[in-house]
This record gives sequence, C-alpha cells and structure tokens, in this order.
Amino acid sequence: GMTWHGTSTSNKGFMYAKSAYEQALKEVENPAFILHAGDVVENGDNKKQWNYFFKALGDAGASIPHFAAIGNHDVVSKGSDPRFYFDLHFNHPNNGGSEKLNQYHVNKIRNTHLKRLAEQADETFYSFDYGDAHFIVLNTGNYSSDDRYIIEAQRDWLENDLEANKCAKWTVILFHEPIYHRLGGNESRPWLNTLIESYNVDLVIQGHSHLVTRTYPMKDGKIVTKLNPDQITQGVGTVYTTIGSTALNHDGMGSTNVEECMLINTPIMQQSAYTTVTIKNDKLIMTVKQTD
Repeated sequence: GMTWHGTSTSNKGFMYAKSAYEQALKEVENPAFILHAGDVVENGDNKKQWNYFFKALGDAGASIPHFAAIGNHDVVSKGSDPRFYFDLHFNHPNNGGSEKLNQYHVNKIRNTHLKRLAEQADETFYSFDYGDAHFIVLNTGNYSSDDRYIIEAQRDWLENDLEANKCAKWTVILFHEPIYHRLGGNESRPWLNTLIESYNVDLVIQGHSHLVTRTYPMKDGKIVTKLNPDQITQGVGTVYTTIGSTALNHDGMGSTNVEECMLINTPIMQQSAYTTVTIKNDKLIMTVKQTD
C-alpha cells in the first residue's frame, strides 16, 4: 500500500509536496492563487492519493483559489465509472468545455480515457482574468497518440480566446506536456507554438518534464535573441518554462542540445521545487526554488 511518507518514485511522497507548499506560502504571504502544471497524483483513479494531495495543501487548500492543468497521470477513470477524480476535485471556470471542442477532431479519438475526457472536458481547459493579466489553461491529454486530436479540438476555442483578450497587458498559458523541452521538437502540434507566439503571449508554464528549463524568447518557432535572457523585453517573444516537480523525483538531463533552451537544470533528487510568479507594474518576475 501507499503511505504518506512514501519515498519510491511511483508513490512520489506527498510529504515532499507539503514541504514545498509550506515554504512557498511563507515566502509569498498572500498569494492571489496557486497554479498547478498537472500530474496532481501518480494514479488518477486512486482516491487515497487525491486525499494525500489535499492533505499536503493543508489549510491553504481551503483559503487560496487553485487552478490546475490536467496531466497525463490525472487522465485515468475507474473501470466502468466514466468520471475523473480530477474533475470532481477542482471547481474551475467553465468557459471552455465539451460544447466548445471541435467534434470533427474529437471523433478521431480511439483511446478510451481520452474519449471519456472529451465527453466531459468542461473544466479542463478554460481562461480567467486577474488584475491586468489573462490566464489560459489547456488540456494536453494523456500522452497517447490521440493527444493531437484533443489538442486540435481546442484550437478554435484557443484562437477565439486569444483574439478576444489580445488587449490584456499580460498573457500567461498553463498546460502539462511541453512544447520546447529536453528532447527538442514540439511533437505533433507544430501549430500550437506558432499560434501562441503570434499573439505575443508572455509566459508559458509547462509540466510533465521533471526538469527546470527556460527558453529564449521565441517567435514563429525561432529564437528572437540570446542577449540578456534574464531581462526580456515584453512583446519580443514568448518564454516557455518547465518547473521541476514538488515531489521527490526529477528527470535526468537526457538530450541537452535543445537550442531553444537557454537553461536546462535537473534539480537535486531529494528536494521539492516550487515557483513563485509576481506581476507588478511593468515587470513579471518568475523564480524557481528548491526547498533547500
């Protein structure tokens, strides 16, 4: 069985996540909300793991709004029960949703879990505003060959949302499977980065890859500049990040020749990573730390 203090990489050790939350909340005393880049649990159909996750969050879970992108480990429904625990545990905005999915692409999905997900995608892609920032959350599926259909099915909605909010001072997008990452390439969705970059999105926060990475500013799939990568002028290009893991397992470097990435860092194995983002006046500052 799984214990709260599990240290095996399959159990992830939710107590490590607890330490990351506690430290982050000491550092940012009154956060507007928490963003989660997906893979909330290891086994999406394991109720006990969901309970451990909320135990890790503690009181913060009751008082701080929490927005999550669904990760491939979260896209698991139990046998004959079509519901996803992810959906039952989060109360997200419902301005994306099944009725906005392009059915032409949904009809190509064969994968059982992804088919179920398409039928109840209501709160798995959505957008919201906070202050002068616009946030968009997308659903990248369950790491199957059918992922491109579920992502393609959100394309019209995404284009409309970006267009309707193009006057927002800041735009931040959150999703699980990265576009630019340690293995390079952008899988079978080459239109996604082009669309994001054409709307001058400022920051893309990604999960999945348990590394800390950051790209140079990107435009039309190309590096805009390699100068001053820590001080990027707004509007120049889109910066993509992956933010490590709040659990104890981090990925090895794999291929390190991803030219789009100005930074690829594998965190110390037994240390949780967490990220703080502050938007103030004309600056967006993002910092990734480990609990040490």
